[in-house]
Amino acid sequence: MRSLPKTTAEQRAPFYDDVEDLISIGFLSHTVNMAGTRMSFRSLSSGDLFLLRANGDSYNWQIWMIASSIWMIDGYNLLGDANSAFHIRKKIQSLPQSALTMLFSVVKGLFTRQDKAVQSVEAYCYEHTSRFKWNAAKGSPIGNGAGIYGTERFMMNPVIQMWRFFNEIEDKRNFDEAQWDGFKLAASASAPKGVQKIDKHDRSHRENEENRRQDVLDRFYYLQKGIISPETKASDIESIALRAKSVDDLTAEMEQWVSGKEDFHDKVVNDYKLRITNQYDQERKEREARRLMLKQKYEEMELDTKPQPLVGYTMDQLEHVLKGRRPGVAQIHQDTQGLQEKMYHRHLKLAEKGLLEAKDGQLKAPKVDSELMSLISDRQVPFDVKD
Repeated sequence: MRSLPKTTAEQRAPFYDDVEDLISIGFLSHTVNMAGTRMSFRSLSSGDLFLLRANGDSYNWQIWMIASSIWMIDGYNLLGDANSAFHIRKKIQSLPQSALTMLFSVVKGLFTRQDKAVQSVEAYCYEHTSRFKWNAAKGSPIGNGAGIYGTERFMMNPVIQMWRFFNEIEDKRNFDEAQWDGFKLAASASAPKGVQKIDKHDRSHRENEENRRQDVLDRFYYLQKGIISPETKASDIESIALRAKSVDDLTAEMEQWVSGKEDFHDKVVNDYKLRITNQYDQERKEREARRLMLKQKYEEMELDTKPQPLVGYTMDQLEHVLKGRRPGVAQIHQDTQGLQEKMYHRHLKLAEKGLLEAKDGQLKAPKVDSELMSLISDRQVPFDVKD
């Protein structure tokens, strides 16, 4: 069964920004400017949610959640104030409902980003940058908040816990493997064949684990790009073809196009074209309906809807109009198709495969008319030179 096309660390790096912020800072942040006031929101921790539940139904929980999420106002850090949410709630509860709805959407957005970051931790742990960050932080507290006052209490979020647990186990595994390699080296002097058999099994196990981790990284990338969904099964991967890398791949792709077979990419593109085409046809029908309605209205008002006849200029009038113009010829193009119409016919028209056929795994073209080819090869271009 074919795996997903391999990806690189550079391709996956942009999708780890929130994971790295949760590791280094402890929370995610988003800034909003409302009526000249800059408010920075943070993702809520499990402790914040516990305090919200402890408040019960005595307050509007949405307003209280908004107040708990605000950690900076116009550059003033509120992380060190344990009761900042209580004071902020009093200030924002008089805001219009539309403003509160907008602020609450920011809080929900941070929840969504935090959930996606938690789901991305496994893939991040398999990256080399993750191990480098872990090794560089040894001997100092993990997730020290990057020097921001008040962030110490956020250093036990789920992302840091999962990341720390994995790296501690990885350190133990590397240590055990080093000890095991030393034992095999010492035993190879007395039982070389037995050690070779064990070493072969160990290499196979390491390769399988590396391939499994690479599959996790590739699947993470294609999930983030929207190429596959969490429900995509391994059997569905056979229909995914992202790019052709060789002449044989290009030939096979051309053969599939001629024979009418569609891979995953073709289906996505054709579905998009079909959606755009249907939207364009619907808009054109609506414009035609409006034109007919206006024409009917004009007729009811007894207005003339026929095009006005062109009136020619006399020579004196033309001379007066052209007088004072710079030298040159002015041209007027009458274009009955607008830009949208041109783009529609240019890019959404399906390409024709012509007379090509796909048979027996090969592309076959129709036989060449030898008589026509001979006439073409013997043709001459007549010309004449006159003084």
